[in-house]
Amino acid sequence: MTVSNAFQQPGKVRPETRARVLAAATELGYIPNLIAGNLASGRSRVIAAIVPSLRNSNFARMIQGMTDQLEKHGYELLLATADTPEREVKAITTFLGLRVDGLVLTGTGHSRDVRSLLEAARLPVVETWNLDGPYIDMAVGFPIIRPPDKWAS
Repeated sequence: MTVSNAFQQPGKVRPETRARVLAAATELGYIPNLIAGNLASGRSRVIAAIVPSLRNSNFARMIQGMTDQLEKHGYELLLATADTPEREVKAITTFLGLRVDGLVLTGTGHSRDVRSLLEAARLPVVETWNLDGPYIDMAVGFPIIRPPDKWAS
């Protein structure tokens, strides 16, 4: 129990004891089994994001910002690129199978398959970039501003 607490709830273990446990783990090359921890807690501490491309520097900045913020809260980011609806469905299916705690998508224009998968999964989903709904769950971005129709009466 002490070893488990040293990794999972360090505040319950005296600092000297935790240091000894961590030193022994390092010497043995031990890496905690995250899958077992996920089963026990029901959480993976992983958020997945899907972007259309890594060639656009705006996506790179978004990914870095997500990584920085997620790290502050004890989460890791998994990333996939999807430039077709079929690739997006495949990435989402994979991430759902990995039991990520949440998903970040680019844009709000997703196929019926994507919407069905995510509505059934009941997973927190953030759609980024634009605020043109409807949303699967929630959105962070900016509205698309269309110029007024100068010919309208």
